[in-house]
Amino acid sequence: MLKFFSSEYESSIIEFAKLRMVKRLSMLFAAVFGALTIAFWNSDFFAWIAYFIAFIISATVLVYLYTVQKHRFVFIFYALSGSILANLACHFSLTTPHYVDFLWMILCSFIGFIGYGKRFGLFVLSLNGIGMGLFVFFSLNTHIEVLQPFTFEEQVGAYAEILLAVIIISTILYEFIRFQEIALTNVREVNAELSEKNTLIEEKNNENITLLKEVHHRVKNNLQIIVSLLRLQVSEKNEPHVERYFEEAINRIMSMALIHEKLYQQDDIAQIKIEGYTLDLCTELNRIYGQDLRIDYKVDSELKGLNLKTIVPVGLIINELVSNSLKHGYNNSIEGKIKIHFKNKNTKEFELSYTDDGIGIQDNLKKGFGSELIELLTEQLNGERKLLTTPKGVSYSFKLYHL
Repeated sequence: MLKFFSSEYESSIIEFAKLRMVKRLSMLFAAVFGALTIAFWNSDFFAWIAYFIAFIISATVLVYLYTVQKHRFVFIFYALSGSILANLACHFSLTTPHYVDFLWMILCSFIGFIGYGKRFGLFVLSLNGIGMGLFVFFSLNTHIEVLQPFTFEEQVGAYAEILLAVIIISTILYEFIRFQEIALTNVREVNAELSEKNTLIEEKNNENITLLKEVHHRVKNNLQIIVSLLRLQVSEKNEPHVERYFEEAINRIMSMALIHEKLYQQDDIAQIKIEGYTLDLCTELNRIYGQDLRIDYKVDSELKGLNLKTIVPVGLIINELVSNSLKHGYNNSIEGKIKIHFKNKNTKEFELSYTDDGIGIQDNLKKGFGSELIELLTEQLNGERKLLTTPKGVSYSFKLYHL
């Protein structure tokens, strides 16, 4: 059923409907003009010639249609030849009324629109409009002066032509309405099938999301197990300098575990909301390093979120910055402010600004492992880091790229 949405298949349906329509029109032409040819055999010679030629043309066209199975030329031929003959009759046949010819002009315009499109239809319509205007302004009065009453045979011929024109117009409208109904039925069937497929896809997608959330949950649990093992290991050593290194490693693992925790807790597993993650990370680090500190964390972001590839290095960078501030920036104070701002530059680039109001960065920290790790993580994000000069505290500016 989905093939109905294919433009190629839809075009073939339309072309088939047009071929069937023009075959039926040709059958009507051949039948009516054949009957009129027989009826006018011994009466009006000129009328008989016209009907006979029309019968031969329609019969030839019918044979052509069944042989070649192509319709476009036939629509053009009927629209142009019918229009030309009707206009010539209006100007040169002055002894008969021409309301039938006006019907043929309307019919030929219909055929032009349906058979060959809007532009050709407008061309045929314009041709007939000009012909009608010329007849009304230049031939109508002369026509009225010489008009003679119809004979019975002429009345029969006129009635047959009018009836034929009305039948053909009705046939065209019927075929058009029928095709629209078929198309509407097909669309409904396709929509029903699509709705069913969408339901299945949605169910499968929900299953995949559930499985992926379960994966993130298990990764987070595994990371927590690693953290617990490291804490058990450090408790056995009971050496302060070793404990410090273990604690830093634990915090880095914890920052990654928090990412997976966020992913299985939220609906969107493609991106992590950066503000909530950053605040939770700062709160956890404050619990570890700054239990006596009252730090006001202000996090704002122009980014809706970051994907997993990008958030991991960003989270580790924030972990190092906040850890350094809490461990070394507030030695002489119990209160402070830390500001973290994410600015969206474009679809590929964003900025991370970090500021605290502590005592400032110390020389020995510039060469520490945390600083080197920040540099490596910045390079991983194809970015740049700047240490800004401030009267108090420390301020960083990062230009980073989405991975």
